Amino acid sequence: MKKCLFVTTEHSVFRKPIENALQRVGFIVETFDYRGSQFLARDSTVKKMTAALPLSVRSRLFHHAEHRINRSLVEAAQTFRPDLIFVIKGKELTVETIEALNKIAVTANWYPETIDHWGGIMAAAPHYTYFFSFDQIVIDRLRQAGIHSAHYLPFCADVCADDRWPQENTAPEYNVVFIGTYHPERADREHLLAKFVDYGLDIWGSDAWKRTSLRNFYRGTISNEGMIDVYRRSRIVINHYITGLPGSGINLRPFEVTGAGALLVNHDGRSDIFRMFRAGEEFIPFSGVSDILQKVEPILTDESERRRIARNGFNRTRRDHTYDGRIATILAVMQNP
Repeated sequence: MKKCLFVTTEHSVFRKPIENALQRVGFIVETFDYRGSQFLARDSTVKKMTAALPLSVRSRLFHHAEHRINRSLVEAAQTFRPDLIFVIKGKELTVETIEALNKIAVTANWYPETIDHWGGIMAAAPHYTYFFSFDQIVIDRLRQAGIHSAHYLPFCADVCADDRWPQENTAPEYNVVFIGTYHPERADREHLLAKFVDYGLDIWGSDAWKRTSLRNFYRGTISNEGMIDVYRRSRIVINHYITGLPGSGINLRPFEVTGAGALLVNHDGRSDIFRMFRAGEEFIPFSGVSDILQKVEPILTDESERRRIARNGFNRTRRDHTYDGRIATILAVMQNP
């Protein structure tokens, strides 16, 4: 039986579904947290305690922690002797560490960032045996740079082939849901959601929403698990992109929403949404503030049509956009590079 060293973070949304998918195809999986140090982990108590220290001291502590993590990863790989070392982003990993890992096993990185993180992408991509991105624009630019080990791999949902549509026998609790951040310089998001204040709006995300006109519709921060639970109990979920960023790849949200059974209302600013789902049949597209209510209002008053599109979206994700399917794609690329 083959072995995979899965290098990610403890709280990554990818950790459990990828680990499970690897195991289902026959891998023995061992995970390694590349932010396992208290100085590297986001929001750790130790990191907060050191915030008041001089920058030079914090930098030394950080680099020492980063060095120890890199050394520990190589040691873990030498001990485990995997056939595949699979990394999610791994920005903290040095070139020397990646090259050392390449001497032990085949390496692959699924890098979940858009092209505005080009510096990090270019720092990592040339050094892995295989490099995957959810955005074809990133892949095209990498190949133009001579990195032909780069491959397109869109995101997906934690759904299995035998799962049933979650809303088959239940009535959703929430009507119109949005989960995401608020930035004062991006008032379009506030204006867009304001269209739904009379239709049962619920917002989760950063507490900056408390300082907006929609403060009464804000329900708090939410975990990844809580988010999926809300989606399962929602009629309609809105996915609104940060505009102005180049690229065609879509974020996790369309897959998570459809995989949880809700009807997806998705901004049309990234072309992959039309490759992944059929407009009007598996999701509802919108362009912006000017047309979103026109697109959504008929669905709010026609529950049978909402259920039809939501069920179609779920069926598409269950069939074509699962972690099992993405892992199968990775393995196929490795067999036929």
